[in-house]
Amino acid sequence: MFRLLNMMVEMRPFEEDRYKRLLELAHSQFDQDITDPEARVLVHSAAGYPLPTPSDTEQRLPVRSEFLRWLLTDMECGTVFP
Repeated sequence: MFRLLNMMVEMRPFEEDRYKRLLELAHSQFDQDITDPEARVLVHSAAGYPLPTPSDTEQRLPVRSEFLRWLLTDMECGTVFP
């Protein structure tokens, strides 16, 4: 378990490695400008378990469309998942 932003995240070692690699790639693509919501997207992308469904009252934090496009289409991101 490690602390990410304002949440405690329990990840298995291989998931933590995936997250760290995705974060490195994101920093190389977007400089150091990765927002908290974008970092959460990377955590959930690296996770190998079902994610909880957000409640209707939970705030939806903004994520840049170019960030999502990059994550979904960049070939190097796909190499993180063997």
